[in-house]
Amino acid sequence: MQRRCIVMLVASFALVACQENATSPSRTASQASLSGAPSDGNGNKIVFPINVTSTLTCGSGAALTRRDVGWVQAHTLTGGPNLELDVFHDVITFTNANGDSFVWRDVGPNRVFMQDGNLVIQVSGRANGNLGTFVIDAATGNVLFSAGPDRGPVEDQACAALS
Repeated sequence: MQRRCIVMLVASFALVACQENATSPSRTASQASLSGAPSDGNGNKIVFPINVTSTLTCGSGAALTRRDVGWVQAHTLTGGPNLELDVFHDVITFTNANGDSFVWRDVGPNRVFMQDGNLVIQVSGRANGNLGTFVIDAATGNVLFSAGPDRGPVEDQACAALS
């Protein structure tokens, strides 16, 4: 019982500290991205902002505007099998000529590591239509492991929803 009270007390102080020092994240998308910019880990992590707009032509000929807004936080490591740990948050919004939108949140951690002399990338969370975890051999692009549903490429989902 005493441990629970201490944890609750610490959480209360953290919440108060966050509220007193809160800053509003800038919004670069028309919708809330549900996340402000990540920490740079006191200089131990690199943050790459994402802010890209492009056009996608669906198989039906419909043109969609694609807007990616978010960030990738990268932390390189030495002295073990893990080479890099990344956290990504990308809000992808597809919009058709009528103004209808399809939104996909590409979020989760990535782990880049060596396994049996091969460079391997483990992707978890929501990534390009996959929900769950998949592991890729970086040299060949082959999927070594996959768990969770694969809904197909996000572009195909957007085209199906908006055209």
